[in-house]
Amino acid sequence: MGFVLPLERVSVRKSSSRAPGRRQELQDADEFAYLLTISVGDQRFPVVLDSGSSDLWIASTECASAAEARVATYNASLSRSFSNSTLPFELRYLTGAVHGSIGWETVLFGPFLVARQTFALVNSADALDLAQSHNSGILGLAFTNRAAIDAKAGTTLLENVLTHVDEADRFFGVRLAREGGVNASNSSFSVGQLDESVASRSAEIAFSAVFPTAAGDAYDYWKLPLHHLTVDLGSGPFQFDLSPSKMPNAPEGANVAVLDTGTTLVLGPSADIARFYALLGDAARQVDGGLWEIKCSRRVGLSFALGDVKGESLREYVVHPFDVSWGGEHYLGWCLGGLQANDKVISGDWLLGDTFLRNVYVTHRPANGATPPILGLLALTDPASSAQEFAQQRGEDTDAVSLAQRSTALFAAIARRPQQPSQSSRALPFFMVALGIGIVLGAAAVLLYVWISHRHAYGRLPPAAAARRRKGHPPRGKKKIVFSD
Repeated sequence: MGFVLPLERVSVRKSSSRAPGRRQELQDADEFAYLLTISVGDQRFPVVLDSGSSDLWIASTECASAAEARVATYNASLSRSFSNSTLPFELRYLTGAVHGSIGWETVLFGPFLVARQTFALVNSADALDLAQSHNSGILGLAFTNRAAIDAKAGTTLLENVLTHVDEADRFFGVRLAREGGVNASNSSFSVGQLDESVASRSAEIAFSAVFPTAAGDAYDYWKLPLHHLTVDLGSGPFQFDLSPSKMPNAPEGANVAVLDTGTTLVLGPSADIARFYALLGDAARQVDGGLWEIKCSRRVGLSFALGDVKGESLREYVVHPFDVSWGGEHYLGWCLGGLQANDKVISGDWLLGDTFLRNVYVTHRPANGATPPILGLLALTDPASSAQEFAQQRGEDTDAVSLAQRSTALFAAIARRPQQPSQSSRALPFFMVALGIGIVLGAAAVLLYVWISHRHAYGRLPPAAAARRRKGHPPRGKKKIVFSD
Protein backbone atom coordinates (compact mmCIF):
# COMPACT_ATOMS: atom_id res chain seq x y z
CA MET A 1 0.00 0.00 0.00
CA GLY A 2 1.91 3.05 -1.24
CA PHE A 3 1.03 6.72 -0.97
CA VAL A 4 2.22 10.17 -2.04
CA LEU A 5 1.91 13.19 0.25
CA PRO A 6 2.34 16.84 -0.79
CA LEU A 7 4.94 18.94 0.97
CA GLU A 8 4.20 22.55 1.77
CA ARG A 9 6.95 24.90 0.69
CA VAL A 10 7.19 27.97 2.92
CA SER A 11 9.49 30.94 2.54
CA VAL A 12 12.20 31.39 5.16
CA ARG A 13 13.48 34.96 5.41
CA LYS A 14 16.91 34.33 6.83
CA SER A 15 20.32 32.89 6.12
CA SER A 16 20.76 29.20 6.87
CA SER A 17 20.85 28.37 10.58
CA ARG A 18 23.39 25.70 9.70
CA ALA A 19 25.82 28.09 8.01
CA PRO A 20 29.05 28.77 9.92
CA GLY A 21 30.03 31.92 11.71
CA ARG A 22 27.93 34.93 12.56
CA ARG A 23 24.52 34.76 10.96
CA GLN A 24 23.71 37.48 8.46
CA GLU A 25 20.18 38.36 7.47
CA LEU A 26 19.18 38.11 3.80
CA GLN A 27 15.74 39.66 3.69
CA ASP A 28 14.75 38.28 0.29
CA ALA A 29 16.88 35.15 -0.19
CA ASP A 30 15.19 32.26 -1.97
CA GLU A 31 15.31 29.98 1.06
CA PHE A 32 12.47 27.59 1.71
CA ALA A 33 11.43 24.97 4.24
CA TYR A 34 9.53 21.89 3.11
CA LEU A 35 6.90 20.80 5.61
CA LEU A 36 4.75 17.69 6.00
CA THR A 37 1.68 17.75 8.24
CA ILE A 38 1.12 14.80 10.58
CA SER A 39 -1.33 14.22 13.45
CA VAL A 40 -0.07 13.37 16.92
CA GLY A 41 -2.91 12.47 19.29
CA ASP A 42 -5.48 14.24 17.07
CA GLN A 43 -3.36 17.41 17.07
CA ARG A 44 -1.93 18.48 13.69
CA PHE A 45 1.66 19.65 13.31
CA PRO A 46 3.86 20.76 10.39
CA VAL A 47 7.22 18.98 10.61
CA VAL A 48 10.43 19.24 8.62
CA LEU A 49 11.55 16.04 6.89
CA ASP A 50 15.18 15.48 7.89
CA SER A 51 17.18 12.69 6.26
CA GLY A 52 20.11 13.74 8.46
CA SER A 53 18.50 12.55 11.72
CA SER A 54 16.28 9.65 12.80
CA ASP A 55 13.89 10.78 15.56
CA LEU A 56 10.41 12.28 15.60
CA TRP A 57 10.04 15.18 18.01
CA ILE A 58 7.31 17.75 18.59
CA ALA A 59 7.54 20.98 20.60
CA SER A 60 5.40 20.88 23.73
CA THR A 61 3.39 23.65 25.35
CA GLU A 62 6.29 24.00 27.80
CA CYS A 63 8.72 24.99 25.02
CA ALA A 64 9.29 28.74 25.41
CA SER A 65 10.95 29.22 22.01
CA ALA A 66 8.02 27.51 20.27
CA ALA A 67 5.57 29.73 22.10
CA GLU A 68 7.54 32.80 21.09
CA ALA A 69 7.60 31.55 17.51
CA ARG A 70 3.81 31.10 17.64
CA VAL A 71 3.94 27.63 16.13
CA ALA A 72 1.57 24.80 17.08
CA THR A 73 2.66 22.90 20.20
CA TYR A 74 1.62 19.54 21.59
CA ASN A 75 -0.70 19.65 24.61
CA ALA A 76 -0.56 16.33 26.44
CA SER A 77 -3.59 17.20 28.59
CA LEU A 78 -5.82 17.13 25.47
CA SER A 79 -4.97 13.53 24.59
CA ARG A 80 -6.33 10.28 26.06
CA SER A 81 -3.83 8.13 24.18
CA PHE A 82 -0.63 9.79 25.41
CA SER A 83 1.79 7.92 27.69
CA ASN A 84 4.67 9.75 29.29
CA SER A 85 7.99 8.51 30.65
CA THR A 86 10.85 9.79 32.74
CA LEU A 87 13.35 8.98 29.97
CA PRO A 88 15.24 12.12 28.92
CA PHE A 89 15.70 13.14 25.30
CA GLU A 90 18.53 15.21 23.82
CA LEU A 91 19.46 15.70 20.18
CA ARG A 92 22.19 18.01 18.89
CA TYR A 93 22.35 19.27 15.31
CA LEU A 94 25.22 20.93 13.47
CA THR A 95 23.75 24.14 14.84
CA GLY A 96 21.17 23.99 17.60
CA ALA A 97 19.82 21.36 20.01
CA VAL A 98 16.57 20.11 21.54
CA HIS A 99 15.83 18.67 24.99
CA GLY A 100 12.78 17.00 26.51
CA SER A 101 11.37 13.59 27.39
CA ILE A 102 10.23 10.45 25.59
CA GLY A 103 6.59 9.45 25.26
CA TRP A 104 4.15 7.33 23.27
CA GLU A 105 1.22 8.58 21.24
CA THR A 106 -1.06 7.67 18.32
CA VAL A 107 0.32 9.16 15.09
CA LEU A 108 -1.46 9.56 11.75
CA PHE A 109 1.08 9.48 8.93
CA GLY A 110 -0.51 9.44 5.48
CA PRO A 111 -3.02 6.56 5.49
CA PHE A 112 -1.28 4.82 8.42
CA LEU A 113 -2.56 5.18 11.97
CA VAL A 114 0.26 4.09 14.29
CA ALA A 115 -0.70 3.36 17.90
CA ARG A 116 1.86 3.88 20.69
CA GLN A 117 4.43 5.48 18.42
CA THR A 118 7.56 6.53 20.26
CA PHE A 119 8.39 10.23 19.96
CA ALA A 120 10.07 13.02 21.88
CA LEU A 121 8.22 15.81 23.64
CA VAL A 122 10.57 18.79 23.36
CA ASN A 123 10.57 21.38 26.14
CA SER A 124 13.60 23.34 24.91
CA ALA A 125 14.67 24.12 21.34
CA ASP A 126 17.85 26.16 21.03
CA ALA A 127 19.01 28.02 17.89
CA LEU A 128 16.56 26.28 15.53
CA ASP A 129 14.58 29.40 14.51
CA LEU A 130 11.15 27.75 14.57
CA ALA A 131 9.53 31.10 13.77
CA GLN A 132 11.51 31.30 10.54
CA SER A 133 10.84 27.78 9.30
CA HIS A 134 7.26 27.61 10.68
CA ASN A 135 7.64 24.02 11.91
CA SER A 136 6.58 22.43 15.18
CA GLY A 137 9.05 19.56 15.01
CA ILE A 138 11.22 17.30 12.90
CA LEU A 139 10.60 13.87 11.41
CA GLY A 140 13.90 12.03 11.00
CA LEU A 141 14.45 9.78 7.97
CA ALA A 142 17.99 8.50 8.61
CA PHE A 143 18.89 4.99 9.75
CA THR A 144 17.66 3.75 13.13
CA ASN A 145 21.13 3.34 14.65
CA ARG A 146 21.44 7.14 14.58
CA ALA A 147 18.31 7.63 16.66
CA ALA A 148 18.74 9.46 19.96
CA ILE A 149 15.78 7.47 21.31
CA ASP A 150 17.01 4.03 22.39
CA ALA A 151 15.55 1.12 20.42
CA LYS A 152 14.30 -0.39 23.71
CA ALA A 153 11.83 2.51 23.93
CA GLY A 154 10.48 1.84 20.44
CA THR A 155 11.26 2.05 16.75
CA THR A 156 11.15 5.10 14.51
CA LEU A 157 7.97 6.18 12.74
CA LEU A 158 9.45 5.54 9.30
CA GLU A 159 10.52 2.00 10.19
CA ASN A 160 7.09 1.21 11.63
CA VAL A 161 5.37 2.34 8.45
CA LEU A 162 7.80 0.62 6.06
CA THR A 163 7.36 -2.66 7.94
CA HIS A 164 3.72 -2.68 6.85
CA VAL A 165 4.47 -2.01 3.17
CA ASP A 166 5.01 -4.88 0.75
CA GLU A 167 8.64 -5.96 0.85
CA ALA A 168 9.24 -5.06 -2.80
CA ASP A 169 7.92 -1.55 -2.16
CA ARG A 170 9.81 -0.67 1.02
CA PHE A 171 11.28 2.64 -0.03
CA PHE A 172 10.48 6.34 0.23
CA GLY A 173 11.00 9.16 -2.25
CA VAL A 174 11.55 12.90 -1.87
CA ARG A 175 11.00 15.67 -4.41
CA LEU A 176 11.82 19.26 -3.42
CA ALA A 177 10.63 21.76 -6.02
CA ARG A 178 11.39 25.44 -6.55
CA GLU A 179 8.41 26.28 -8.77
CA GLY A 180 5.32 28.23 -7.74
CA GLY A 181 4.53 30.70 -5.02
CA VAL A 182 5.22 30.50 -1.32
CA ASN A 183 2.74 27.69 -0.65
CA ALA A 184 2.33 26.27 -4.16
CA SER A 185 4.82 23.64 -5.18
CA ASN A 186 5.27 20.25 -6.73
CA SER A 187 7.17 18.93 -3.74
CA SER A 188 6.26 15.49 -2.45
CA PHE A 189 7.08 12.68 -0.06
CA SER A 190 6.11 9.17 -1.07
CA VAL A 191 6.21 5.75 0.57
CA GLY A 192 5.98 2.49 -1.35
CA GLN A 193 5.57 4.10 -4.76
CA LEU A 194 7.15 6.65 -7.07
CA ASP A 195 5.80 10.15 -7.54
CA GLU A 196 4.62 9.58 -11.11
CA SER A 197 4.60 13.30 -11.83
CA VAL A 198 8.40 13.07 -11.67
CA ALA A 199 9.30 9.46 -12.46
CA SER A 200 6.92 6.86 -13.85
CA ARG A 201 9.44 4.00 -14.09
CA SER A 202 12.29 2.92 -11.84
CA ALA A 203 14.37 2.24 -14.97
CA GLU A 204 14.79 6.01 -15.32
CA ILE A 205 16.64 6.19 -11.99
CA ALA A 206 20.35 5.52 -11.34
CA PHE A 207 20.78 3.31 -8.25
CA SER A 208 23.84 3.17 -5.98
CA ALA A 209 24.61 1.29 -2.78
CA VAL A 210 24.63 3.53 0.29
CA PHE A 211 28.12 4.10 1.65
CA PRO A 212 28.58 2.38 5.05
CA THR A 213 30.01 3.65 8.33
CA ALA A 214 33.74 3.66 9.04
CA ALA A 215 33.45 0.14 10.43
CA GLY A 216 32.01 -0.95 7.10
CA ASP A 217 29.28 -3.16 8.55
CA ALA A 218 26.53 -0.65 9.41
CA TYR A 219 24.73 2.39 7.97
CA ASP A 220 23.98 5.72 9.56
CA TYR A 221 23.15 8.32 6.90
CA TRP A 222 22.14 8.32 3.23
CA LYS A 223 25.65 8.66 1.76
CA LEU A 224 27.21 8.33 -1.69
CA PRO A 225 30.74 8.67 -3.11
CA LEU A 226 31.33 12.16 -4.53
CA HIS A 227 34.05 12.03 -7.18
CA HIS A 228 34.37 15.63 -8.39
CA LEU A 229 32.50 18.78 -9.37
CA THR A 230 32.16 20.04 -12.92
CA VAL A 231 32.21 23.81 -13.36
CA ASP A 232 31.31 25.94 -16.38
CA LEU A 233 32.01 29.67 -16.21
CA GLY A 234 31.02 30.38 -19.79
CA SER A 235 33.88 28.98 -21.86
CA GLY A 236 33.08 25.28 -21.42
CA PRO A 237 32.98 22.79 -18.54
CA PHE A 238 36.06 21.61 -16.68
CA GLN A 239 36.60 19.15 -13.82
CA PHE A 240 37.08 20.54 -10.32
CA ASP A 241 38.96 17.95 -8.24
CA LEU A 242 38.37 17.66 -4.51
CA SER A 243 40.75 17.56 -1.57
CA PRO A 244 41.46 14.10 -0.11
CA SER A 245 38.64 12.73 2.03
CA LYS A 246 38.85 12.87 5.82
CA MET A 247 36.69 9.73 6.11
CA PRO A 248 38.81 6.65 7.00
CA ASN A 249 37.03 4.31 4.60
CA ALA A 250 36.34 6.70 1.72
CA PRO A 251 36.54 5.26 -1.82
CA GLU A 252 39.89 5.79 -3.51
CA GLY A 253 40.04 9.24 -5.08
CA ALA A 254 36.54 10.22 -3.87
CA ASN A 255 34.84 12.10 -1.05
CA VAL A 256 31.78 11.02 0.94
CA ALA A 257 28.61 13.09 0.50
CA VAL A 258 25.55 12.96 2.78
CA LEU A 259 22.15 13.70 1.19
CA ASP A 260 20.39 15.75 3.87
CA THR A 261 16.93 17.25 3.44
CA GLY A 262 17.33 19.00 6.78
CA THR A 263 20.20 21.17 5.51
CA THR A 264 19.41 24.17 3.36
CA LEU A 265 22.79 24.69 1.69
CA VAL A 266 25.56 22.56 0.25
CA LEU A 267 28.29 22.45 2.89
CA GLY A 268 31.84 21.42 2.01
CA PRO A 269 35.43 21.64 3.26
CA SER A 270 36.56 25.24 3.60
CA ALA A 271 39.63 24.69 1.40
CA ASP A 272 37.56 23.36 -1.51
CA ILE A 273 34.88 26.03 -1.11
CA ALA A 274 37.53 28.77 -1.16
CA ARG A 275 39.08 27.30 -4.34
CA PHE A 276 35.65 27.11 -5.95
CA TYR A 277 34.85 30.77 -5.34
CA ALA A 278 38.38 31.81 -6.35
CA LEU A 279 37.45 30.69 -9.86
CA LEU A 280 34.90 33.51 -10.03
CA GLY A 281 37.46 36.25 -9.41
CA ASP A 282 35.85 39.57 -8.49
CA ALA A 283 32.36 38.09 -8.93
CA ALA A 284 32.62 36.32 -5.55
CA ARG A 285 33.53 37.54 -2.08
CA GLN A 286 33.63 36.32 1.51
CA VAL A 287 31.90 38.55 4.04
CA ASP A 288 32.00 38.84 7.81
CA GLY A 289 31.11 35.55 9.44
CA GLY A 290 32.63 33.47 6.65
CA LEU A 291 29.68 33.40 4.26
CA TRP A 292 30.36 33.50 0.53
CA GLU A 293 28.42 35.72 -1.86
CA ILE A 294 28.19 35.90 -5.66
CA LYS A 295 27.23 38.77 -7.93
CA CYS A 296 23.54 38.12 -8.58
CA SER A 297 23.96 38.33 -12.36
CA ARG A 298 26.88 35.87 -12.46
CA ARG A 299 25.83 32.53 -13.92
CA VAL A 300 27.79 29.51 -12.68
CA GLY A 301 27.31 26.11 -14.29
CA LEU A 302 27.80 23.37 -11.70
CA SER A 303 27.25 19.63 -11.42
CA PHE A 304 28.14 16.90 -8.90
CA ALA A 305 29.57 13.53 -9.99
CA LEU A 306 27.95 10.99 -7.65
CA GLY A 307 27.59 7.24 -7.57
CA ASP A 308 29.34 3.91 -7.34
CA VAL A 309 31.93 3.44 -10.07
CA LYS A 310 31.94 -0.36 -9.71
CA GLY A 311 28.18 -0.45 -10.06
CA GLU A 312 28.37 1.81 -13.11
CA SER A 313 25.95 4.25 -11.49
CA LEU A 314 28.27 7.27 -11.64
CA ARG A 315 26.34 10.23 -13.04
CA GLU A 316 26.67 14.01 -13.29
CA TYR A 317 23.81 15.87 -11.61
CA VAL A 318 23.39 19.47 -12.74
CA VAL A 319 22.56 22.19 -10.21
CA HIS A 320 20.41 25.07 -11.43
CA PRO A 321 22.23 28.44 -11.42
CA PHE A 322 19.41 29.74 -9.20
CA ASP A 323 20.61 27.32 -6.51
CA VAL A 324 24.27 28.31 -6.88
CA SER A 325 23.40 32.00 -6.55
CA TRP A 326 20.32 32.56 -4.40
CA GLY A 327 17.91 35.26 -5.51
CA GLY A 328 17.35 38.31 -3.36
CA GLU A 329 19.99 40.97 -3.00
CA HIS A 330 22.09 41.05 0.15
CA TYR A 331 23.88 44.27 -0.69
CA LEU A 332 24.21 46.11 -4.01
CA GLY A 333 23.62 43.14 -6.28
CA TRP A 334 25.32 40.45 -4.19
CA CYS A 335 23.52 37.11 -3.59
CA LEU A 336 24.14 34.35 -1.08
CA GLY A 337 26.16 31.47 -2.51
CA GLY A 338 24.48 28.09 -2.42
CA LEU A 339 27.78 26.43 -1.46
CA GLN A 340 29.23 27.34 1.93
CA ALA A 341 32.16 26.15 4.06
CA ASN A 342 31.85 24.05 7.20
CA ASP A 343 34.63 21.85 8.55
CA LYS A 344 32.56 20.60 11.51
CA VAL A 345 30.63 18.00 9.50
CA ILE A 346 31.57 14.56 10.88
CA SER A 347 29.12 12.33 8.97
CA GLY A 348 30.90 12.91 5.66
CA ASP A 349 33.03 15.35 3.70
CA TRP A 350 30.06 17.15 2.13
CA LEU A 351 26.44 17.75 3.11
CA LEU A 352 24.22 18.03 0.04
CA GLY A 353 21.19 19.94 1.27
CA ASP A 354 18.23 21.52 -0.51
CA THR A 355 20.54 23.50 -2.82
CA PHE A 356 21.40 20.18 -4.48
CA LEU A 357 18.25 18.18 -3.73
CA ARG A 358 15.98 20.58 -5.64
CA ASN A 359 17.68 19.29 -8.77
CA VAL A 360 17.06 15.56 -8.31
CA TYR A 361 14.35 13.09 -7.38
CA VAL A 362 15.69 10.75 -4.68
CA THR A 363 14.46 7.31 -3.62
CA HIS A 364 15.71 5.68 -0.41
CA ARG A 365 15.49 1.90 0.07
CA PRO A 366 16.61 0.43 3.43
CA ALA A 367 18.60 -2.79 3.63
CA ASN A 368 16.76 -6.00 2.85
CA GLY A 369 18.48 -9.13 4.10
CA ALA A 370 21.86 -9.37 2.41
CA THR A 371 21.03 -6.49 0.06
CA PRO A 372 22.52 -3.17 1.28
CA PRO A 373 20.46 0.02 1.37
CA ILE A 374 20.09 1.71 -2.00
CA LEU A 375 19.85 5.35 -3.08
CA GLY A 376 18.24 6.18 -6.41
CA LEU A 377 18.80 9.54 -8.14
CA LEU A 378 17.01 11.00 -11.14
CA ALA A 379 18.40 14.22 -12.64
CA LEU A 380 15.73 16.92 -13.09
CA THR A 381 17.70 19.98 -14.21
CA ASP A 382 18.68 20.58 -17.84
CA PRO A 383 21.83 22.72 -18.19
CA ALA A 384 20.72 24.58 -21.34
CA SER A 385 17.20 25.49 -20.22
CA SER A 386 18.34 26.39 -16.69
CA ALA A 387 20.98 28.77 -18.11
CA GLN A 388 18.30 30.41 -20.24
CA GLU A 389 15.94 30.77 -17.26
CA PHE A 390 18.73 32.36 -15.24
CA ALA A 391 19.52 34.88 -17.99
CA GLN A 392 15.84 35.80 -18.42
CA GLN A 393 15.38 36.52 -14.71
CA ARG A 394 18.78 37.90 -13.70
CA GLY A 395 19.64 39.70 -16.92
CA GLU A 396 22.95 39.94 -18.75
CA ASP A 397 25.98 38.52 -16.98
CA THR A 398 27.85 41.81 -16.72
CA ASP A 399 30.28 40.39 -14.17
CA ALA A 400 31.55 37.55 -16.34
CA VAL A 401 35.15 36.76 -15.57
CA SER A 402 37.47 37.50 -18.48
CA LEU A 403 39.30 34.67 -20.22
CA ALA A 404 42.66 35.68 -18.80
CA GLN A 405 41.26 36.13 -15.27
CA ARG A 406 39.44 32.80 -15.43
CA SER A 407 42.58 31.00 -16.66
CA THR A 408 44.70 32.58 -13.95
CA ALA A 409 42.16 31.68 -11.25
CA LEU A 410 41.90 28.12 -12.53
CA PHE A 411 45.68 27.78 -12.64
CA ALA A 412 45.98 29.06 -9.06
CA ALA A 413 43.12 26.89 -7.79
CA ILE A 414 44.61 23.73 -9.28
CA ALA A 415 48.03 24.61 -7.94
CA ARG A 416 46.65 24.95 -4.41
CA ARG A 417 44.72 21.67 -4.50
CA PRO A 418 46.29 19.04 -2.19
CA GLN A 419 47.89 16.20 -4.13
CA GLN A 420 46.18 12.80 -4.25
CA PRO A 421 47.94 9.51 -5.02
CA SER A 422 46.25 9.02 -8.38
CA GLN A 423 47.13 9.07 -12.05
CA SER A 424 45.50 12.45 -12.47
CA SER A 425 47.57 14.03 -9.70
CA ARG A 426 50.82 12.57 -11.03
CA ALA A 427 50.02 14.19 -14.35
CA LEU A 428 49.25 17.52 -12.72
CA PRO A 429 52.66 19.22 -13.29
CA PHE A 430 52.44 18.45 -17.01
CA PHE A 431 48.91 19.85 -17.11
CA MET A 432 49.96 23.03 -15.31
CA VAL A 433 52.83 23.58 -17.75
CA ALA A 434 50.51 22.93 -20.69
CA LEU A 435 47.97 25.36 -19.26
CA GLY A 436 50.63 28.04 -18.85
CA ILE A 437 51.84 27.56 -22.41
CA GLY A 438 48.23 27.74 -23.60
CA ILE A 439 47.69 31.07 -21.84
CA VAL A 440 50.89 32.53 -23.36
CA LEU A 441 50.01 31.29 -26.86
CA GLY A 442 46.46 32.62 -26.45
CA ALA A 443 47.76 36.07 -25.52
CA ALA A 444 50.16 36.03 -28.47
CA ALA A 445 47.30 35.08 -30.79
CA VAL A 446 45.21 38.00 -29.52
CA LEU A 447 48.10 40.45 -30.11
CA LEU A 448 48.67 39.07 -33.61
CA TYR A 449 44.98 39.39 -34.42
CA VAL A 450 44.90 43.01 -33.21
CA TRP A 451 47.99 43.84 -35.32
CA ILE A 452 46.53 42.25 -38.47
CA SER A 453 43.15 43.90 -37.91
CA HIS A 454 44.86 47.25 -37.50
CA ARG A 455 46.68 46.89 -40.84
CA HIS A 456 43.53 45.70 -42.64
CA ALA A 457 41.41 48.49 -41.28
CA TYR A 458 43.75 51.31 -42.09
CA GLY A 459 46.08 49.96 -44.76
CA ARG A 460 44.20 47.86 -47.30
CA LEU A 461 40.41 47.83 -46.76
CA PRO A 462 38.31 50.68 -48.12
CA PRO A 463 36.20 52.58 -45.52
CA ALA A 464 32.94 50.82 -46.49
CA ALA A 465 34.50 47.37 -46.10
CA ALA A 466 36.09 48.36 -42.81
CA ALA A 467 32.72 49.52 -41.51
CA ARG A 468 31.10 46.22 -42.50
CA ARG A 469 33.88 44.30 -40.71
CA ARG A 470 33.26 46.17 -37.49
CA LYS A 471 29.50 45.34 -37.38
CA GLY A 472 28.33 42.42 -35.29
CA HIS A 473 24.90 40.71 -32.66
CA PRO A 474 -3.20 10.90 -0.52
CA PRO A 475 -5.43 7.93 -0.52
CA ARG A 476 -8.45 8.32 1.78
CA GLY A 477 -8.40 5.01 3.72
CA LYS A 478 -6.50 4.62 6.98
CA LYS A 479 -4.59 1.49 7.87
CA LYS A 480 -4.26 0.93 11.60
CA ILE A 481 -1.04 -0.37 13.08
CA VAL A 482 -0.75 -1.22 16.77
CA PHE A 483 2.66 -1.35 18.40
CA SER A 484 3.60 -2.14 21.94
CA ASP A 485 6.60 -0.81 23.76
